[in-house]
Amino acid sequence: VPFRAVPTPWFSRVLHWPGGFSGVTLGRGFDMKLRSAGEIYSILRQAGLEEHKAVICSRATGLSGRAAQQFVTVFGPMVGEITHRQQIQLFEIAWHTKINYARGIYLRHSADITQRLSWELIDGKIKDIFVDTIYQGNKNAGAMAKLIAQGSNREKIIQHLKDNNYYQMDARNRARVEYLK
Repeated sequence: VPFRAVPTPWFSRVLHWPGGFSGVTLGRGFDMKLRSAGEIYSILRQAGLEEHKAVICSRATGLSGRAAQQFVTVFGPMVGEITHRQQIQLFEIAWHTKINYARGIYLRHSADITQRLSWELIDGKIKDIFVDTIYQGNKNAGAMAKLIAQGSNREKIIQHLKDNNYYQMDARNRARVEYLK
């Protein structure tokens, strides 16, 4: 879902700061705020970025808000634009990591649900949306996990996305709702 997300006002193949509490970001949502310098470096090298660019980006660890914006202004030109292939590689690496992370969140938050739906049996589109919300920083994942574990259908997940104040009905969330229909 996020790789084919609605285009944003910033160009995702250069360092950018989406605003708010986000950190320095590269590609389709590779936010460096909560990643260690080593993790940033390793993932960017796996995605095919040159060593000097990965080193620069690894210095963005922990930055958010104005500090992230300043980093982008100063170091963005040094990193420059990544290739479309690197953007895809970066997304795929980060997405697979988030799938495993989402599975762990699901299992932890649904452990007390009697006869919970197994991770493998969750509707593929619901699972995609759950992972996507986590990829984008879902701080309300526990509530969604419990809803999914109870065998919720797409309509209930759509209603959850619409009713919960955490999920703003912005273009990204409208796309999630449409994807589930």
